[in-house]
Amino acid sequence: MKRSVLGLAVIIASLIPAFASAQEAGKVGVTMGFPASVGVIWHASEKLAVRPEFSFTHSSTDSSITNANTDTVALGVTVLFYTKKWDNAAMYLAPRFNWSHGSSETDSGDFDSSSSGDSYSYSGSLGAQGWIGSRFSVFGEVGLAYSTASSESDSPFSSEIKNKSFSIRSGVGVVLYF
Repeated sequence: MKRSVLGLAVIIASLIPAFASAQEAGKVGVTMGFPASVGVIWHASEKLAVRPEFSFTHSSTDSSITNANTDTVALGVTVLFYTKKWDNAAMYLAPRFNWSHGSSETDSGDFDSSSSGDSYSYSGSLGAQGWIGSRFSVFGEVGLAYSTASSESDSPFSSEIKNKSFSIRSGVGVVLYF
């Protein structure tokens, strides 16, 4: 299941630029955002855009007592419904889905452990995008998010943890159009 979701998301993200290659200049761009992510934006029409995103982290800790490695990968997709446009600015509503998978391994002599888990987030945001010329724009958005997460630990104290949360979500970024 995990690999099929990841594979499907990678295929969709790689095909979007191919579908958009026949569009006019400025319809496809590369996004860089905070929280840290890289993606593509494709304007399917004047009122609709799709923005798939990707992020990952890796960290390792080495000490005389323990060694630990942690990896996380995340895939998300946002659909932008433009509601109002002004000269070089636009407002949009943006439903978003995000999936992430994390794993960690710890080796501390006689005690080794590993854990892994998945998280699913669903959110809705209100955003604004401003164009600085025809090839560059900035955006910002704020909204509400609902997340579910589950993780399993494989150690002498094995456990399964499930979590649900409701939070505020915000993001900012830039777009470089082709």
